[in-house]
Amino acid sequence: MPEPAGDRPGSARKGCPPMVSRRGLVRAGGLTAVALTLGGPQRLALAVTREPPPSGDHIPATELGSAAACTVPSGHDPEVIKVVYRVGVELGVNDKVMLAGFEAGWVESHMNNLDCGHLDSVGVFQQRPSQGWGTREQCMDVTHASHSFFDRAVETDRAHPEWTAGQVAQGVQRSAFPERYDQAEAKARALLDEARSGAGGPATAAPGTASPATPATTVPPAPPTTATPAPGAPETWADALREAWPPAGDAIAARAAD
Repeated sequence: MPEPAGDRPGSARKGCPPMVSRRGLVRAGGLTAVALTLGGPQRLALAVTREPPPSGDHIPATELGSAAACTVPSGHDPEVIKVVYRVGVELGVNDKVMLAGFEAGWVESHMNNLDCGHLDSVGVFQQRPSQGWGTREQCMDVTHASHSFFDRAVETDRAHPEWTAGQVAQGVQRSAFPERYDQAEAKARALLDEARSGAGGPATAAPGTASPATPATTVPPAPPTTATPAPGAPETWADALREAWPPAGDAIAARAAD
């Protein structure tokens, strides 16, 4: 005997809304979407969360403490920030990627070109030759190291446009301390402003604020000019009057001579 239609597995009871049978978890492009089918009209509710970049096993030199094989200065090297900024400008990176570079540089080395670090990490960005960042000499070359960082940061930002600058930095560096980069935003902006002002550019604006206006340029007044009479023109008012009315001009010229 066939089962009643309403009692068959998978069949809907007449007059009843479809039952929620399961929840689908969809993961794509760093986004997690939980889809729930609601009763009544078939509506879809999406709960979307942004996934941050995962933690890695890299340890920045600034986190090594006494385990560091060299001294990590407490302040930055002005020449290093100039080079990092120049390379970012030459590559045409956007503001977020530029900030990511300064956050990474500060967290990794306090913006210094270190010759030591965690395992074989060296340089301003603590890049590892054994992990495909280039030779030790290249990783110690601030220009080369900056190119390498920004190249990967641009790709990371393109793949995850919803990430913050600190998350972009973490996506490149794969640090065991992923939150450090966003925490360094204020310091990174100050260093970026210093580098930009040294290059003659405007200061950065904090998130949600307008960029500072560029000061107006003062234009010096033009120097006074002396008119030069055209060839054949009278040089004085007496000459002009003599040409227009000879008798009067001669009389005025004679009185002026007396």
